[in-house]
Amino acid sequence: MAAHTTEKSTHITESSSGSGEALGVLTPLNPCRLAVYDDPAATPQVIEIAPQPIDSYMNAITREVIGVLRGFRSSIPFMVIRECVENLIHASFKNPTVSIMYEGKLVRFSDQGPGISHKEAALEFGTTTATNEMRKYIRGVGSGLPVAHQYMQDRGGSLVIEDNLEQGCVITISLAEDQANANQKTSKHRSLPRAASQNQGTQMAREKENFTSPSFKKLTYEKTEPRNYGEEVKGTSSAFLLEEKEKMALFLCLSREKIGPTDLVQLFGHSLSTWSRTLQYLVGLGLMNKPAHQQKYRLSPMGKEFATHNI
Repeated sequence: MAAHTTEKSTHITESSSGSGEALGVLTPLNPCRLAVYDDPAATPQVIEIAPQPIDSYMNAITREVIGVLRGFRSSIPFMVIRECVENLIHASFKNPTVSIMYEGKLVRFSDQGPGISHKEAALEFGTTTATNEMRKYIRGVGSGLPVAHQYMQDRGGSLVIEDNLEQGCVITISLAEDQANANQKTSKHRSLPRAASQNQGTQMAREKENFTSPSFKKLTYEKTEPRNYGEEVKGTSSAFLLEEKEKMALFLCLSREKIGPTDLVQLFGHSLSTWSRTLQYLVGLGLMNKPAHQQKYRLSPMGKEFATHNI
């Protein structure tokens, strides 16, 4: 296999001013670099995502990371990755780097922003430093990292917040089977000079092309026709193409077993009517059900399978 590193960029037209202040305080000015390690001792493949408007920038980063993880068949879900990507807004997207190691079992997000002083508090629901400008793009209610942290813990994995080498923050998420190895590698990395970590063995990167984000991929399951709040009848197969709110509802129900519209409002914002419609739509797809005379919705067997493998 030839040793090489592939770089890919998403180009945009820059403002003539080239000034972050002219474009907005949070406007991304630095590319995000995605480092994919086929082997911890090998130089990574580097994918560069050029700065662009905030929404499309976060979408592009999420899409690339999820694409690589699905290529490795990693089970780290979309929602955990999305929350970590959105957290980069607190660093004003200063030099973000995403490293993927151990065949997608460990993902590390780093930046050179102001960092997180109170790391334990950052994992508590309701604590946030989100400004009004940030809330144009994220929920900003202090639910992102706590939800991701709780999800990883429930599955035996981890989400750890650390300081970057000089300034900024590092968030590492790892699956259970690689948690000890991840912590050991993190400790070694902290004790080595920067030059040593940049000169690791020979290049063994493989190109990974045509990855598809679950956000845009149609997944075929056996559909059920709901009746009487969740009684299900086998039907024909159908492809599900879910929006982000629908994924949020499935994700939370996977963690809590049963949820209602109020739970979703408290965590993710929006209105009760919006989440009620979302839950009813998921019932219509056969992914959730609501037993008669009960207030909470639950995942159907098909919904649990879908959410476990695709959210």
